[in-house]
Amino acid sequence: MIVRKKTRPPMPWKPLLAKICCTGILCLAAWFVFLQSWAMVFPFLLNYYEVETGTLQRQLDVDRALVIRDETVVFASRAGTLNPVAQEGQRVAEREPVAVIRTSGGASQVMEAPGAGVVCYHTDGWEKVLTPQNVLALELVNLDKSPPALQESASGVFVEAGQPLFKVVNNLQPTLIWFHFDSQYLDLFPAVGKKLTFSLDDKICQGTLKNLTSHGVTGQGVLELDRKELLHERQVQLSIILAKAEGPVIPNRALVLKDNEQGVYKKTLQGYQWIPVQVVLQGEDYSVVDGLLRGDRVITNPYLIDGVASLPAN
Repeated sequence: MIVRKKTRPPMPWKPLLAKICCTGILCLAAWFVFLQSWAMVFPFLLNYYEVETGTLQRQLDVDRALVIRDETVVFASRAGTLNPVAQEGQRVAEREPVAVIRTSGGASQVMEAPGAGVVCYHTDGWEKVLTPQNVLALELVNLDKSPPALQESASGVFVEAGQPLFKVVNNLQPTLIWFHFDSQYLDLFPAVGKKLTFSLDDKICQGTLKNLTSHGVTGQGVLELDRKELLHERQVQLSIILAKAEGPVIPNRALVLKDNEQGVYKKTLQGYQWIPVQVVLQGEDYSVVDGLLRGDRVITNPYLIDGVASLPAN
């Protein structure tokens, strides 16, 4: 009798294992190629900014501020024709003749200065409302309306009794500017009594902060300045400089937070390196920082780098 040895069929898992191994090798090869390609392409995806030194300031724009002067209005004592004696802007002494009213009957009435100061023939009716004595009691709700237009008393015009003729501004007393603002800026102001820099009519001025208060969401402030030519202005626009810094300036988008510390990624010969910086002053788009030099190049899209998060602007 012949005994035949049975042959076992091939194991089904061997082809499967071979396929898995081939697939794994192909995947590793593809991943290696991808990493090599990414390493070559990645540097070209980074955006750089060359650091420059400059000045950054944080300012508060006030659309409506009110000028307050120590001024006294003189009214016509009778009807007649106005004949100025003192010129606009002329300084006069107390009881010095400023104008003469001539009646139709030929009589004359001399109008004298109630006090020493500068003559102004423009009045707006707010001289008794906006005074240095009641500046701290001013309420925004009572000043919502714009000041009336200036009325000029010109030479040769007929005036009625009781009509305002001119005012005498005490130019030995400082001019005050009352303004209101959003209370979120309250902590950015210096202490009362300190100097503030601001622009007025495109001119840089300095004044002393005389008062600063907060009423809910609205704050009020009073500036004291010496500017004698503000005879006609009642409503002005201000840009108050609350902070100013000089140094290396970078875009805010370059700032990153790593290990709870602010910093930037700076370009090096080997690629890039994270370095800590101190933000001196941050504006809407740019910041002045310590820790960088002019000419350094920082990455402005650091979100492409793993393990960091962009810092939000303050």
